[in-house]
Amino acid sequence: MTKPCISAQMQNRQRFAQAVLYAKNSLADPAVLETYAAIIHGKERVYIAALKDYLQAPKLFNLQTDSYTGKAGQPIRVQAMDNFRVVTVEFKLIANDGTLLECGRALQSENGFDWIYTTLASNPQPEGTTVLVSAMDLPRNNTELAQVL
Repeated sequence: MTKPCISAQMQNRQRFAQAVLYAKNSLADPAVLETYAAIIHGKERVYIAALKDYLQAPKLFNLQTDSYTGKAGQPIRVQAMDNFRVVTVEFKLIANDGTLLECGRALQSENGFDWIYTTLASNPQPEGTTVLVSAMDLPRNNTELAQVL
């Protein structure tokens, strides 16, 4: 038995319905409401901000791995943006055989766009290593960016 195809229009309707539910729940959750309200004033505007935030995932770009030579303590940078706020940026370094070498959270720089991960372990063979970066926003939308060294 095959699954019925869901049209792009139906997928968009489902995603919008989920966004509406997220926005309504945001108004009911004091912590989330306070987070949005710190920047947006008025419950109606908070609702719209939460709706838009749910519909737009973070964007990752400008992954800077040029200075990584495989030594511990080296910074790897990426820029992350969202229409409201990026909550976390995580890095994974994966060997060319698929083995996870290390993972951890990046720290946001003072400029608010750059996120910096400092490597934890020595990697004797950095060539062929995959750097996998994921960013998450408040509604837990997740975006990934990968680069092979």
